Amino acid sequence: QRIFKSKQLYRERVVPALVDEFGYSSIGKVPIIEKIVVYCNFRLDRTDAVVLETTVRDMYILTGQRPTITKASKPVSGSAYRVGDPVGCKVTLRGELMYPFMDRLLELVVPKTRGPQKSAFYAFHKDRYDLGTKDFSSLSANRFEHIHQNRGLKIALVTGAESRLEAKRLLMLMGLPY
Repeated sequence: QRIFKSKQLYRERVVPALVDEFGYSSIGKVPIIEKIVVYCNFRLDRTDAVVLETTVRDMYILTGQRPTITKASKPVSGSAYRVGDPVGCKVTLRGELMYPFMDRLLELVVPKTRGPQKSAFYAFHKDRYDLGTKDFSSLSANRFEHIHQNRGLKIALVTGAESRLEAKRLLMLMGLPY
């Protein structure tokens, strides 16, 4: 069974540091990264079936899990969106499928960010950290040369933290620049 770098980092460094800092009574109370949600918007190409198929295939190659197509729940005035039109696709990664993606995120995307003002990280909520990348290539290694078209991604890291401070500290210890 393969041990992923992010999982090993969490067990060896993050858990002891959080227990010392916040004084948890047991290791089971230490917050974890519960899931990673990856979302891609179709934008103006939503009516093109080829774009839909290739984006779904590219997301599958990138994450290792087949994405679900999200549809518009209500019409948007001033645009051509109607109820039921495909607007994007998303993948929710949990458990063992989450760690290879997290490793690529920490190894390929985070080193490219240069300080908080130029960072790809843009929103932090109570237990969720949202970030964006401009294209698939920032998350792809050499094995992803079959990606059809680079598109922007939105990535949400959902933690099991009780407070914003705990979630921020968890993600900082994991290596995310906040």
